Amino acid sequence: MTPRSPAPQEVEVRRAVDVGHSAAAVVIGAGIVGAACAYALAIRGLSVVLVERDAPARGTSGACEGNLVLWDRPTVPDLELTRWSHRRWEELSGELFDATGLDIEFDRKGSLMLAQDEATLAAAQARCAWLAEQGVPHEWLDGAALHEVEPDLAPSIEHGALFPMDSQIEPRIATAALVAGARARGTAVLLHEPVTSIELRDDGRRAVVTTAEHVVETPHLVVAAGVWTPRLLAGIVDLPVSARKGQIAVVTAPIHVRHKVMEAGYAGTVASSAGGLQIAAVVESTRSGSILLGSSRLLTDPDDRTVDVDVLGRIVARALEFFPGLASGRLFRSYAGLRPMSPDHAPLVGPLPGRPAVLLATGHEGGGVMMAAATGELIARRVTGEPIPVPDAALLPDRLVAA
Repeated sequence: MTPRSPAPQEVEVRRAVDVGHSAAAVVIGAGIVGAACAYALAIRGLSVVLVERDAPARGTSGACEGNLVLWDRPTVPDLELTRWSHRRWEELSGELFDATGLDIEFDRKGSLMLAQDEATLAAAQARCAWLAEQGVPHEWLDGAALHEVEPDLAPSIEHGALFPMDSQIEPRIATAALVAGARARGTAVLLHEPVTSIELRDDGRRAVVTTAEHVVETPHLVVAAGVWTPRLLAGIVDLPVSARKGQIAVVTAPIHVRHKVMEAGYAGTVASSAGGLQIAAVVESTRSGSILLGSSRLLTDPDDRTVDVDVLGRIVARALEFFPGLASGRLFRSYAGLRPMSPDHAPLVGPLPGRPAVLLATGHEGGGVMMAAATGELIARRVTGEPIPVPDAALLPDRLVAA
């Protein structure tokens, strides 16, 4: 790509960001959700300031897989937001490449939901029946048919469902592309600038965001800071979002994993509110040739990103039950991330009751990557008054936060 000269609006916004400056929207958080919000607002021609305490994708978005999976969504609103997001991610893969030259590695590889025993088989079949009612395409596979599509599976695994529309992206590149795309549309991107205060004015209809270097006033403050959102809004609202840690092992092994492979019990860990450790097998390959192994869930402190070696061992052991060939592999990297979890496991997307200037975009738990593209669209449409094509009442913060 040829070097791009900054757009006039970009130069103007960057020079103007100072005491007394105002913007149509300020987005706090340059993870994948915040970046998607900034991009969706920017492509509508709004003046946007994106504020990040570190660098893009240095939090949860840089410590996760790239799941775009439909079958684990627990409710219809959740499922509809995810379905919309899948469509938007496919559009963005070309749109962002054209705008930035970055390939987000969108891959419609499909996912497999595997049943290991009779108990999980019954639960998986019931889930597939519900998904069929919601119009989610899938194919039930048994025995030889299952092993034909995923040859390196353990012979003892005989039942599963193939979801051909499920996909994968590279979340770090996707976040970078969204930030670059927003910047190309004139967004002022303030990195390494922690927010020091948020003040509401005019009966909650305007917000003033202060960092060590800038003060920006806006009628639309989008807070997309994941597990750190409650801390940012302390004194304004008591936000019930918890941190749920997950760990990933990155391995190389002489096997080939064709799909995103997940045990049927994974959906139960997503929907559970238990604070203790939960493990469910998730195995997938990446374009680079490595294999990612998950997953774990454990309620923890928002600043706890330590890798627990015992938990890592349990993740690997669980994956071996589904892919024995992993025993010949090598673990060369591991990391931990923090999922923002709401009490009812649905994201909080929309305005705070009684404080219309503040819009939340958090609480996605393990669905942040999946729902980010649609979350950005949903926030932008709320700001501009455009029609919203999915039922979003069950996602609004007023279900959990009083005015």
